[in-house]
Amino acid sequence: LARGNLYWALALIERGDAAEARAMLDGLLEASRLWLGAGHADSAILQAARGMAFARTGRREAALKDFRGAFPALISVALSQGDEPSQLKTQVLGKLLEAYLLLLGEVHATSVEQRAKIETAGEAFRIADLLRGQSTQQAVVAAATRAAATDPLIGKEIRKGQDLQQEISALYRILRDLMTAPPDSQRPKVMVDMQRRIEDIRKEQQKLEADIARRFPGFANLMRPQPPSLDEARAALRPNEALINIFSAASATYVWALRGSGPMVFAVVPLSR
Repeated sequence: LARGNLYWALALIERGDAAEARAMLDGLLEASRLWLGAGHADSAILQAARGMAFARTGRREAALKDFRGAFPALISVALSQGDEPSQLKTQVLGKLLEAYLLLLGEVHATSVEQRAKIETAGEAFRIADLLRGQSTQQAVVAAATRAAATDPLIGKEIRKGQDLQQEISALYRILRDLMTAPPDSQRPKVMVDMQRRIEDIRKEQQKLEADIARRFPGFANLMRPQPPSLDEARAALRPNEALINIFSAASATYVWALRGSGPMVFAVVPLSR
């Protein structure tokens, strides 16, 4: 049984006990990957939190590895309606993304960036866009889903997808409760059976999503948006245009300046939000 929880670990980090938080998160992440899966949103959030703990203890390469591993799933969490949408979950996600942004600014143009083979300015650009538009995009996705559910062409598939998501969310909630229960109250066989049912639902979801993407590509793209890359931003610029992107976070302000071609400038300014 893993000791503690995500919020306890984050409180320890803020209190200056990042090493203790990291040890706690090791156990929580192991349990989450075992029962919920490595790709589940909870696992990604715990991995990012561990990355934050690594960063606070000066282990930047380990922190970068955790954040990079969690980032694709964090994008999905930020843009989806989620299993259990809440203001607290949104705040935690924002805190973790800002911690990753801070780390990228710290390792930019250093040997850590070179060894990790990451383009920190580009990754930071995507995070800033995600943080800036998170709540707006969630609202757009929610509105599009409600409207599509009543459409005679795609409505049946949307409602089926919603039913599958509700079932899988309920199963995950029960799994979380069993994971945190005392050992004598856990039901391993029940948990394994639930994992199998979740795997079956995932396969149904993948098949349904593939069918929607084939028949309604525009709607599929709206439901799975991605923050733009620097290359995509460049491609949108005309020859005589330039883009200056400024994002203010809790610990610093980040600035990008680029044209359609030529060098890009990325700077981290010690001015908080």
